[in-house]
Amino acid sequence: MKAYLEYNGNLEATSPRKAIKESYKEGLIKDGNIWLEMLQDRNRTSHTYDEASALDFFDTIQNVYVDVFEKFINDLAREL
Repeated sequence: MKAYLEYNGNLEATSPRKAIKESYKEGLIKDGNIWLEMLQDRNRTSHTYDEASALDFFDTIQNVYVDVFEKFINDLAREL
């Protein structure tokens, strides 16, 4: 996201959160909230040490986030 934004002259994406927000504003992603949830989950997983939470994260990644990333990759490929 950040590289695409920078390539197109948007230099506001100085953090992952800003990259998501700018990508949403530019129309690169359609649902900014799911991307912000992914970022929050990523931040939480780095401090999660119990198996139940890890399995919940894994389930969400497998059943939700993979589809979101695949759509993003396909949409980005169409842009290029």
